[in-house]
Amino acid sequence: MPSLTEFLVKISADPKQLARFKKNPAAAMKRAKLTAEEKEAVLSGKAEKLRTALNFASWGPGKVK
Repeated sequence: MPSLTEFLVKISADPKQLARFKKNPAAAMKRAKLTAEEKEAVLSGKAEKLRTALNFASWGPGKVK
């Protein structure tokens, strides 16, 4: 099963994948088989939620640059 990390790498490295995500985020995340928590984190746009979904919560706020 694809991971959130793989999904984020794909949309950041492939302009076509990013365009698909921007056009229809729900469909792109469904194709990537993201969990409900992962979808919520991506749509939130908040680094803290993404870190938590990626299991990097121990980094804490402001520690990732």
